[in-house]
Parts: sequence; C-alpha cells; structure tokens
Amino acid sequence: MGMKPETIKGISPDNNLPTNLSRKGVTDFGNTFGDNPNLTNAKIAIPYLDNPQAVHFANLSAEEKKRYFELIDALNNKDKSLFCSYFKDKKIAELTYDNAKKELEKFYDDVKKYMEVKDLTINIQGVVNENKLELYYISLSNGKKSNLINFKYGLSGVIAPWNSSEAVLIGGGNQFSLPFTMDTLKKLQIIDRIY
Repeated sequence: MGMKPETIKGISPDNNLPTNLSRKGVTDFGNTFGDNPNLTNAKIAIPYLDNPQAVHFANLSAEEKKRYFELIDALNNKDKSLFCSYFKDKKIAELTYDNAKKELEKFYDDVKKYMEVKDLTINIQGVVNENKLELYYISLSNGKKSNLINFKYGLSGVIAPWNSSEAVLIGGGNQFSLPFTMDTLKKLQIIDRIY
C-alpha cells in the first residue's frame, strides 16, 4: 500500500473516492490507484522505468460511485440476489459475484497483513452500525496516537517516499487502495471505459 500511516483514511460514500482513477501498470493486477495520470514515477514512488503506454485511467460519475458502494455492501451482506440485480445477464452476474467476493476478501486480508508488516499496532474492531456488527474497522497506533479507520470500501492516503540503493523516490501523490483491480471495476460496470 505504501502510504504514510498518519495520512491513511477510510474511503466512504461521503468522501475520498476520486472522480478520476489512474494506474501505472497492467489493469488486471493490482488494486492501487492514483487520481492523476500525469504524476511522475517519483511522486507515486514506483521504481520502474517510465512507460507512458502503461498509464491507464478511468472516470467515475456520481452514479458509478454509488454503484461501487452498493455492490460492496451487497457482497459484504452476502446478498447474491441483490448483487445480481445490478446486471442484465444473470449468468455473467453470478460469475462476477464469485470473483468480486474473492477479490474483496483478499483485499481485507491484505490490509491486515500490511498493517502488521509496518509495525503498527492493529486491532480489528467491531463497530455497531445501524444495528449490525461490522468488522471493517482498524485501530492504528504508531506509539503516538491511535486512529479508528473503516476500511470496508478501501483506503486512501499520501504515498510515502521510497528509498533504496537503486532509487530515491519522493512520493507525495494521492493513493487509493481499492478492493478491486481496474479490470474488475469494468466488469462490475463501475467504470465503463479504461483509457
């Protein structure tokens, strides 16, 4: 995820899901995005040769953002019929449900693993929300302060610098870690076109 821990916030229906998503690299792998396709590799802390052909972006309308949150809710509530009702072709909807559910569960596992690797104290906490217990909250503590973050819909933050013997990259761009790859967002009809 590569974000500065103190900048990590949960994405919610009220904020943080950008209108523009950009990705450097393939669209069928990886679920980290920026909001500006013109940022340099140094700002997004990617230690690869710059390849303009590998820059992809998509725009999200208000309706597509709404669909994003509603589909994640349907997946988390294990409501396959509600999920499938968003699609015209029911056979494709059922396949999409199974694949999207796997990606969502992998994302939740990856968030937990990432926090442990970064030596942050992580506690998965149950929070009662509208009379339902939700386990998508993490309490991050780096010894100084603790934040309660809802990662149900994804995370956003500022990209941390990356230093190695090969390169020093400044970071500083916005990063969004979503449960889905760009290709899956298209299959879910959350984005209609990848540029």
